[in-house]
Amino acid sequence: MKLVPYLNFAGQAEEALQLYAKALGGKVSDIMRFNKDMFPDMDDSMRNWVLHAELYFKDNKLYASDTPEPDQHAFATGYTIHLDCESQDEILELFEAFKSFGQVTNPLEDTYWDAIYGAITDKFGVQWSFNYQKSE
Repeated sequence: MKLVPYLNFAGQAEEALQLYAKALGGKVSDIMRFNKDMFPDMDDSMRNWVLHAELYFKDNKLYASDTPEPDQHAFATGYTIHLDCESQDEILELFEAFKSFGQVTNPLEDTYWDAIYGAITDKFGVQWSFNYQKSE
């Protein structure tokens, strides 16, 4: 079994996935869009919205879509997408990349659990945390 986070946006899914792909060194694929045949009553302004898309990076994947349903794309504060980094260089690189399109909520710092840790909320409201465990 694998856990795959699935994020819902309100018209920004493709933009978000492209930024994540660049930051994570991944690739966006399988972009499906809302079409008139499946959703004849959908407003034309939503025709380019993403019905489903996938981001692959390292051994991970992340799914995303745009949803026309109100409140389905409001990001709650009860979750964080956490990235365990493999090196100090990796955490520094990822943190800088995400910082370019987000707000630092916890700067990178040494922790009492012998790690480097930091957190960012990106411009879409998605919360990310970064950890590099120094001793393993």
